[in-house]
Amino acid sequence: ETNGNLLENLQKAVAEHKRGNFALLEQLYVVSDEKNRPPILQILREIPLKPKFFKVIRHIFKIAEYRRDAQVYGIIAKRFETEKAGFTSPMWGDSIYLVGEDGSYKYLNAKKELSSENPQIAFSDRTKSYFLRRTWRTLRRLGEIGDADYVKMAVGSLLVYADADAQEKRTTTRYDYYDENGNYDWRNPRVITTHFDEFAPYLLFNHIIHGNSPRYEFKSNYRAFRLKSNIGDRKVSFREESFPKLWEAQPVGLLHLLSESECAPVHEFAVKSLRDCRNFVAELDIEAVLMLLQSKYSVTAQFGFEIAVSHYDSLNPNPELVLAVANCQSESARKTAFEWIN
Repeated sequence: ETNGNLLENLQKAVAEHKRGNFALLEQLYVVSDEKNRPPILQILREIPLKPKFFKVIRHIFKIAEYRRDAQVYGIIAKRFETEKAGFTSPMWGDSIYLVGEDGSYKYLNAKKELSSENPQIAFSDRTKSYFLRRTWRTLRRLGEIGDADYVKMAVGSLLVYADADAQEKRTTTRYDYYDENGNYDWRNPRVITTHFDEFAPYLLFNHIIHGNSPRYEFKSNYRAFRLKSNIGDRKVSFREESFPKLWEAQPVGLLHLLSESECAPVHEFAVKSLRDCRNFVAELDIEAVLMLLQSKYSVTAQFGFEIAVSHYDSLNPNPELVLAVANCQSESARKTAFEWIN
């Protein structure tokens, strides 16, 4: 079918999920090519993590993990992270309280229901927690063995995040009744302040770009990356990502991020890392430099300007390069461009 018809039919199947057969979606993904991949990706962004759907999504995720299909892996990994669990696993026994779409409610045996052919529940809080651990574990293992596909999978996992995913910064305060030596002192408790930035809840995102950061730390009880209070949340010039040598060995992945990412922290990370890839940067052609200069992110545009200076020939200036510098987001770069023009 054409892309339009395939997307329309898949969306119709999702809308009529009570009688849909979603094994077809898995089969389509397995045999997908450039022609039918776009509508499948669109469906994977939309299909709910609910009964009738979740088993197929889980299968496709595992196939993508095995194939190292970074784009599909990133799409589904983000959904595991950002969407609410379908139900809360019982602390004791197997019974859960289920509220239907019509407002009715009933008790179900979760273990028995999940093992049935057509379960009414899916994607528990424990399943969500498992996949949150698994997404980073997969990348971490690639990094630990020095597999170049780490960069490929990390790029796919970062490109799904955008500035629109940013949340409000928040700060929490608690009292610690033990001093720095571990002695209990109820009269003079220490005030502990913890800061969380806009992307703190996204674990895979932070493991990739802040895994070696002295500013950030991950505490499982917080389920988020927090800023250490004695360092603060200021921007820094040093590198913080996991497996920096793998990024240096595959700098084209960093350039890919700068070309397609719609997320400011990703641009800040990629620019810092690319600065250490001097040989690669020195060989960038004019098209790549123009791409950097045209970025809406000033950190990337400024980086592009620094490279553009080495390409500029006052005796034979490239008008396209001068124009790109004159229109970029970096104020200092624009000033230089007008000096060139004068």
